Amino acid sequence: MIMLSHFYLLDDQNGQTLFKEWLFAEDNKAATYRYFRRYLQLLSSRYPAESHWILKAPLHALFVKALINEFPDVRIINTHRDPKDIIASWTKFQFQMVRLARARARQAPVRTRRA
Repeated sequence: MIMLSHFYLLDDQNGQTLFKEWLFAEDNKAATYRYFRRYLQLLSSRYPAESHWILKAPLHALFVKALINEFPDVRIINTHRDPKDIIASWTKFQFQMVRLARARARQAPVRTRRA
């Protein structure tokens, strides 16, 4: 399961785009959704859904074919809201993601070069 902000799609400090390349690679989606199915099954074994799971991640829209292959009984509902109605919420979310990433970076151990 991925909670993704566009912030994480940017190149890292060394110009690497490994996460972005992995995320958008078509060849790994079947395995990713197989794992996701197992993850949902594990959650369901402890916390059963009352009727069904609702996956509200817009990222799934990029991989509909892989999603349908793994979840053939899926029902997809595409909603649309006027961007002006969600901009405040989206901005707050982005701010929180950046804040978390910066806090994590400050807590990371400092690596020193050995001679």
